[in-house]
Amino acid sequence: MADSDATKPAAGRPRARGRARGSQLAANPRRPEEMTQQQQQQPALRPVASSSSAPTGCRGRAAQRRDATTAALTQQMSTMSVGAGAGGGKDGNGKAPAGRGVNRGRAEKYEDPVVAPFAGDSKRGSHGTVVKLAANYFSVDKLPQTSHYQYHVEFNPTIENIRMRKGMLYGRKDLFPRGYQFDGMALWAPTKLQQVMTEVIVKRKTDDENIRIQIKLIKEVSPRDPVMLQILNVQQRKNFTYLGFKEIDRQYYDIAQTTSFDHRKMECIPGFTTAIRQHETKVLMNVELKYKFMSQQTVLQLLNHQLKEDPHNFKHNSEKVLLGAIVMTTYNYNKTYRIDEIMWNTTPKDKFDQKRGNQITYIDYMKQHYNLSVGNPEQSLLMSKPKAKDLKRGDVTIKYLIPEFCVVTGADFNAMRELANHTRVPPDDRVAKLTHFMKRINTDPRVIEDMKNWCFKFSDNLVTINGRNLGCENIIMTADPNSKGFGYNIKHDWSREIREPRLLEPVGLQHWVLIRTGRDQGIANDFVSTFESVCRPMGMVFPKPTIGICQDDRTGTFSRVLKSTVTPSTQLVVVIVPNNKKDRYDAIKKFCVVDMGIPSQVIVTRSLSKKQTIMSVVTKIAIQVNCKLGGQVWRVKNPFDNCMVVGIDSYHDSAQKNRSFCAIVCSMNQFLTKYYSQGSFQTAKQEMSDAFVAQITAALKNYKNLNKKLPSPIFFYRDGVGDGQLPQVREWEINQINRAIEALGDPTYQPKMSFIVVNKRINTRFFQSGTEGWENPLSGTVIDTVVTRPERYDFFLVSQSVRQGTVGPTQYNVIYDSSNLIPDRMQRFTYKLTHLYYNWQGTIRVPAPCQYAHKLAFLVGQSLHSTPNPRLADTLFYL
Repeated sequence: MADSDATKPAAGRPRARGRARGSQLAANPRRPEEMTQQQQQQPALRPVASSSSAPTGCRGRAAQRRDATTAALTQQMSTMSVGAGAGGGKDGNGKAPAGRGVNRGRAEKYEDPVVAPFAGDSKRGSHGTVVKLAANYFSVDKLPQTSHYQYHVEFNPTIENIRMRKGMLYGRKDLFPRGYQFDGMALWAPTKLQQVMTEVIVKRKTDDENIRIQIKLIKEVSPRDPVMLQILNVQQRKNFTYLGFKEIDRQYYDIAQTTSFDHRKMECIPGFTTAIRQHETKVLMNVELKYKFMSQQTVLQLLNHQLKEDPHNFKHNSEKVLLGAIVMTTYNYNKTYRIDEIMWNTTPKDKFDQKRGNQITYIDYMKQHYNLSVGNPEQSLLMSKPKAKDLKRGDVTIKYLIPEFCVVTGADFNAMRELANHTRVPPDDRVAKLTHFMKRINTDPRVIEDMKNWCFKFSDNLVTINGRNLGCENIIMTADPNSKGFGYNIKHDWSREIREPRLLEPVGLQHWVLIRTGRDQGIANDFVSTFESVCRPMGMVFPKPTIGICQDDRTGTFSRVLKSTVTPSTQLVVVIVPNNKKDRYDAIKKFCVVDMGIPSQVIVTRSLSKKQTIMSVVTKIAIQVNCKLGGQVWRVKNPFDNCMVVGIDSYHDSAQKNRSFCAIVCSMNQFLTKYYSQGSFQTAKQEMSDAFVAQITAALKNYKNLNKKLPSPIFFYRDGVGDGQLPQVREWEINQINRAIEALGDPTYQPKMSFIVVNKRINTRFFQSGTEGWENPLSGTVIDTVVTRPERYDFFLVSQSVRQGTVGPTQYNVIYDSSNLIPDRMQRFTYKLTHLYYNWQGTIRVPAPCQYAHKLAFLVGQSLHSTPNPRLADTLFYL
């Protein structure tokens, strides 16, 4: 199908740029002085991950808390205050300073920022039909009633292997007879040691060296201390190890349940991820299924295969496969790394400087610290640069990895389609897996003993919630304000209903071009005739196209024919291609979108080859073409007379790793069906640039030109923001929006605004009880209690319908709101917007402007790598 998610070329891995040196896998090792020279150029250059040298692999009213929630939390906090903003100290009004070990090593900080609690009486709505739901959360039934203690643990000499640290401390578990929790640096226990500083000596088994362990008392952890959440989460990690789970990249997997796919040399490992947080009135643990796909080959085996298959292009092929890939080490807590370069001239025989200043080879280091022997000392090392989260915490270390001890994670697109049956778990099976997991947790003797010592336990049952279904929106295909439109089956879509009616605003054209290869003449003729028959009842009038014929399917040939056939008067370019070759697709799109500013449609021949489906396929293509020409297809009833909706999303540029394209898509009419689309590039370390201000200002001016007035209210839906970025987004982006409004030069214009962060990458799932067990909630189900957060104005919305697996809800977090809308109106309006995405005749997971922004950012980041021609700004050319 044309230019849709199903037919666009599969995006390859972003390629890192690195020069290949040498000619063989067994490249000449770099001399020590060459290593030293490079380290002088890059002082942080060290092997595998560690902060050490070791290869360890606007405006608006101030927000107020709701009275009801505050009262409930105050009562609970009399025994335990673990929510955001909870204070320490004797009277609970001041926050006690955290001990030195709280934020070091693997310790996690669970104090979430108070972003924008609801300013009204309640963030809960009431509209809709009440539905009984369960969620993948389990309550903490009993909370600690006694004091506990936090310690900081240091090893001298330094032990960089966390497993080894834990093992050594375990040898002196007699110090803590009621058990303890140790994450590698910070330790919590229900036992108070007699001395503030306790020192013990433990002998290291690998070399019989005496290791001095210093255990320093930091503070008493009272039930009112927010560190209690940390204790609960650390204990849960310990529970995983009791059950035999293996930690991989901070999630836990059940290796015993691994499924092998030998024909693809892949393995699928099931697991779970958990998170314990303060929710509305209870501390809850979220539990969700996770799956890790692993190669059955090491990276060294993969490299040797490339060498055997094509020795002349060995380096090029190896970099094509590995650069940008995520690998996992089989040691150092099974961390994952992105490969940025293959260091062809660096081998395990080379030396590097350790933290203490002495030099050591990679071979000796691996033996001393991990008891691993390098089998091939001539293999070239892999290099991984620090991730953004590493840089944020001050880790600028460049890591070197030995291919022999790495395996590739993930799977390509074709493999994922085959393996999806193992990851698309239906609701009934998902609930069974979750409850079985909790049964294992609550019946394991070692878990029971630890839980008893800490005086808390988890519930056996899923949390239950009253949700509400907002009902079905009517789809309207006329501008008549009195039209009620038509309803549809909420479990499906409205693709059948729109085949006959005339589109809301059909667009015709006078001159269009069709490019094809010589052998695709029959398919092209069928397409043109079907296109004409489909467009006529929709109200779209098209003449016969100008035909451009390619003698072969090479990218250069298509580019030459496009340049010789397309003229400035061309209004549409349709290109029929034999396959999903990405470089050809990119060249076509760049010529049409960037160079010429002409809407284009790329169609793969196989989507037109089946007679029984060609009518359905071409109908969807016709709808896409109408949108790309500036037309409208359908609408829903808009409760606001003069509002604007803005979708914002960003996507990394696959050609230049250090920058992203931020797309901004703004509605321009009362029906919320015409858009003004812009965007700009920004670097990874850059705040949203001044271009953002100019683009918002331009969109407001364009709205005024079309509607003779400026919009109010304005709803900003911001996708692609993690929890840690919320304060930054609220402070920076809303300030930029205010600057854009001020740039209009009209001091009387002060629109009401709402800024909503959209988060679809969440682990929350909901289940509705049906006649045959657990089912997916229907589209339009909203949840705004129990599992929401007390410090936020947030809600969950199930807006899409799925035929396989468990539906994923979307979380909406209103971080700024001067519109003073009641929650019902905010929730219903958000749901309406999920009906307006023209690439799918049904509801989608996010508001349409967000999805349009994503499509624009994806097109630029994957194919164009340049800003689109402004001639296309008032069309949905990126569908």
